[in-house]
Amino acid sequence: MNVCVCCNKVIAFAVVLLLALLEHLSLLTTVEAYYGGGRSLSYHLISLPGSDDSSSLISSSTLTMPQQPQSIRDLWRWKDDVLGNGHDFFTPRPRAIRSLISLIVGQTFITTATTTHPQQQEHHQQQQCWTIEECAILSNCARLDIYLLCKSNSTTSTLPNTIPSMSCSSSSSYLPMINTSPKSIVANILASQIVEQYQKKKKKSYYKSYIQDSISAILDHPDVIRPMRPKYPNDTSSSDTDIHNNMVGIQLQREFNDHLLEILGVEAILRHTCLVACGMAVRPNRPNRHVVFQPFSSRDAHILLQIKRTIDSTHGSHLRRLLQASLSVGKAARDVRIVPQIVPLRRIKSPTSGMTTSFDRHLITVATSAVMSVVLEPAVQRFLLDLRSRENSTLLCNLRQRLEQMVLDAGGNRHDMQKLHKILHLPTIALREGRDINEEELIESVTNMLKERLPNDGKY
Repeated sequence: MNVCVCCNKVIAFAVVLLLALLEHLSLLTTVEAYYGGGRSLSYHLISLPGSDDSSSLISSSTLTMPQQPQSIRDLWRWKDDVLGNGHDFFTPRPRAIRSLISLIVGQTFITTATTTHPQQQEHHQQQQCWTIEECAILSNCARLDIYLLCKSNSTTSTLPNTIPSMSCSSSSSYLPMINTSPKSIVANILASQIVEQYQKKKKKSYYKSYIQDSISAILDHPDVIRPMRPKYPNDTSSSDTDIHNNMVGIQLQREFNDHLLEILGVEAILRHTCLVACGMAVRPNRPNRHVVFQPFSSRDAHILLQIKRTIDSTHGSHLRRLLQASLSVGKAARDVRIVPQIVPLRRIKSPTSGMTTSFDRHLITVATSAVMSVVLEPAVQRFLLDLRSRENSTLLCNLRQRLEQMVLDAGGNRHDMQKLHKILHLPTIALREGRDINEEELIESVTNMLKERLPNDGKY
């Protein structure tokens, strides 16, 4: 009997460790690894950290975690007041979220890859300009997740130059940050929203403005999202209040850029969103509490309604499909016909109260493993396959047009077009399934077909 209990504890610990590792590895993805390879689209997820250090691998109520700066706690309060705190069944905030999305979409940033020669002390820089094309925001009591899809516009290379010497000065911390990543853009926009809370003004006018903002937030007024203002700390023509706000805003932007969490890559973001929809993701607002899968909890199932409303406010079709895929996973994880292993969890009243037995924890572990293997991972792979096939559709269309034009230039007729379509049948299936094809071999096959038809023609 003791051996069974020990085995159950080991299995439970392994599952919790696996879920935490998936979250942890997603956060450790580097920008250099993702921007490499010449990709034209990039997926980013910017998340607000909790009041404690929520990036720990496994949280425990007995651990002492460092507090986040005051600016992060102020940002949480602003998020709850303006974007919603999850208690929005009757008062959703779609207009405020759309107003914030309108500030983010269209922003541009530049990434730079440097190749250095150690002996010559020279470096080659390759700059790439990106534009935020799509955006979605999920705001509830547990998290603030900002989904971004960026598209590459152009790539430029610079001539080799001597590596410049970096000098630090006392005023460097008050210079505006250059947008080199989506996280810096989000940090800048969020800083512009709460900078007026740090403004030096009279207490009466501050409370008057606070009351007005609270009423606007309750009524979901889009003007509660303040427009962006340029930061020129050395502009003498500005008033003292503007200069103070600019300096405070720049400082806030730097703090947000250092503390905001980021997940890169469509696979890692989709897996994280599926865990959120299933109620198995780490909650930044409660980093000290273990995540327990509760498929029959109406409180945990409220995330499905929140994702639906997020889809309605999403700007862009790619992110909308990603959220719809995670919504389907969240529904399937709570369906007893798809995952019958969750049926025994119905009798467990409060698994987070600490009153559960070892057998109950074993049932929760079995159900969690079943959801991961039966629902979540197959859905992630299906989405990636569908995404790859959508990306290959443009390649397939261009390739078909080129080969058809080749046949027409050679004087081909309807019978030759039928042969061409037979040659393209298997490559078309491969591209639609997300697999790669050898384009040179395909062109060579069409060329040989034309040579057999016109043996005396020296064109082919």
